[in-house]
Amino acid sequence: MLSIFNSHLVDCPFPSNLINLEYYPLLLSFTLLVTTLSAVISFHGYSNGILILLLGLFSTLIGMSLWFKDVTSEATSQGPHTIAVTKDFKLEDIPQNLRDIIIGLALGDLHISCPVLNSRLCFKGSIIYREYILHLYSLFSVYCGTAPSVYTRPSTGDVSVSFNTLTYAAFNFYYELFYVNGVKIVPPIIGQYLTAASLAYWYMDDGTAGRFGYLFCTDSFSYEDVCLLINVLKTNFDLDCSIHTRKGRTTKHYRIYVKSNSVEKFVALVKPHMHSSMLYKLTLRGAYKDS
Repeated sequence: MLSIFNSHLVDCPFPSNLINLEYYPLLLSFTLLVTTLSAVISFHGYSNGILILLLGLFSTLIGMSLWFKDVTSEATSQGPHTIAVTKDFKLEDIPQNLRDIIIGLALGDLHISCPVLNSRLCFKGSIIYREYILHLYSLFSVYCGTAPSVYTRPSTGDVSVSFNTLTYAAFNFYYELFYVNGVKIVPPIIGQYLTAASLAYWYMDDGTAGRFGYLFCTDSFSYEDVCLLINVLKTNFDLDCSIHTRKGRTTKHYRIYVKSNSVEKFVALVKPHMHSSMLYKLTLRGAYKDS
């Protein structure tokens, strides 16, 4: 894997540093070098060897004192800089806008895993959507321990960008809401959580424009789940939708189609929340028709 920061796609500091970059390690390395060399010189009887040795020892003590003082200040008066170094926050500590976004992303491509006790959010997308992925990282970086990475699949050459949050108990709520026996589902109570912001991020993840309306690629959900989502879209946003069926090799897939009479209303709902790199998805251009 290759760090997306090292590839110069973005330029920002690592989000979870406890302390700022300092010059103390370089200073101490130099003073220790002077101390070692002066000790060797003094052992061989060279003039001023003892004086240089004492100077090196004094400089080392000064550097250690300043460094320890700085570390102590960071650890006591300033405290941890981000959530990523505290790991004890609750669901209520997650800003409401991020909670809305998580709901929408979970209906889309977001994967939520629970390795042991706590859960994490896993983001991944094609390199052509890197601006959108980096936008998501800017929203969730406070919960992450590493920067996004670029990965090339050897067998196909496909390039993707991905990042994961750290594991937190607060994310268990979303895992338990969207997964049953490790399989993603649509929660029966999704209507309580689906907002306009959720709808926008769901569409940016899994939506596409048709000739007269908009399509949600809900292929992984069951027919019952898709029917539930259509009812919620009508109840929450008064959007008229229908089901488009696609036949696979062994099973049928069901997609949600926002009809032409709801296009203007749909755009008004989602456009204020969409990232600029994804606004092209609002341009009607596909081949789907109302049914």
